Amino acid sequence: MSIIDQCFDNNENFAFDLLKQPAVAFNDIYPLQLARKINCKSFLASKCVQKYLDHQWFGCINYKRTAINFRVFLCSLFFPLFPIFCIFLPYTQKL
Repeated sequence: MSIIDQCFDNNENFAFDLLKQPAVAFNDIYPLQLARKINCKSFLASKCVQKYLDHQWFGCINYKRTAINFRVFLCSLFFPLFPIFCIFLPYTQKL
């Protein structure tokens, strides 16, 4: 766990590549498969593995950005009020 965390601190992409490469010494088993097989919770809970799994799960979505949350809030607030605002538009009163 400490080795993968040190690699992660120095270079995230290199640490992710280490997780993706099969271990030749263990019959080409991937590190995550090996850790799951031997129930190594400390390795699976390391920040490198967690960030790698977040990236695998969420893909390119950056769910921690606050700007997206603010936009969702504004849309959820103003879209239901949109028909009410349309009443006050000048061209709707001429019809």
